[in-house]
Amino acid sequence: MITYFSTFISGISPIVESWLKQNVSDVNIKDILDGLVIYETNNGVDVVRKFPIFNNSFVLFKKFTGSELPTFDFRIERIWIKGYKTFRVIYSNENQISKINKHKLDKYEQNIIQVSGLKLDRTNPDTEIWILKRSEEFGYVGLRISQNINLEKTLHKGELRPQLAYFLNFISEPKPIDIFLDPFVGYGSIPKARAKYFPAKQIIASDKDRTFLPNLKQNIKGIEIENWDALKLRDVQDNSIDKIVTDPPWGIFIKDLNIEDFYTKMLGEFARVIKPNGIVVILTSQKELMNKLLNISTDFNLNEKLDILVSGKKSSIYKIIKK
Repeated sequence: MITYFSTFISGISPIVESWLKQNVSDVNIKDILDGLVIYETNNGVDVVRKFPIFNNSFVLFKKFTGSELPTFDFRIERIWIKGYKTFRVIYSNENQISKINKHKLDKYEQNIIQVSGLKLDRTNPDTEIWILKRSEEFGYVGLRISQNINLEKTLHKGELRPQLAYFLNFISEPKPIDIFLDPFVGYGSIPKARAKYFPAKQIIASDKDRTFLPNLKQNIKGIEIENWDALKLRDVQDNSIDKIVTDPPWGIFIKDLNIEDFYTKMLGEFARVIKPNGIVVILTSQKELMNKLLNISTDFNLNEKLDILVSGKKSSIYKIIKK
């Protein structure tokens, strides 16, 4: 078995453990922390790097303790680095990329070259050797096997990361018979993830803002694109939708928005169109307001609430079920 560690959205550890047990038949979870899991599987690097729930995944070389950087006393198997030619060393200190003393960095790099046969490329390498130190005064050294993509440069402002969009769909208990709706589709991350990973009878993506629609129609296949007002879904019949998964406005960038009135109307319209026992998953930073509205709701029961960070903003995922 190969030992891996993967990072994920802070706050979703119980769901990650469940996901691994459901999707990786031979998995042995060695430890799970907030935002990081260590596990063993016979699945190779090509399989593990495609796990959609993780931000980054690594082959584990070594666990270390203490505040000092670890010594170089780990092996690097050829099978782990197959397909890679160049590398660089990255030091993450409590989720912040940090510098390493030049003498120590040079020594690390030379040791890796000798053990692995990889060539050093500090600018644009094929892979990276990470030293990941956590606040608990321990950390891990590993080979990054996930793609080195700077999502901050590739995503639009306000667009959800693919891993978060996948996760929102996953906790909605997706089924092939679902009629699915995202009424605040924006750039389309949520229905894209639904269409890619979870088959459905019908996937509907809608937004009141027409500017999103041409790009969605051009780039998302197998999805019905609509120009609807989420607070007045007049073309959607009562009790006709199985799942709603959405990221509504948080009231941050929209001027003169009465956010309480907005969310009250939103939940009322969701209650009208969702089937009895249908599931609604909502991502928002309006935690106090959502708590208040759900406490007095006669339409929904709160099934699960997960507190997470989205781009450094305290947010929550609400999974609610129609009574």
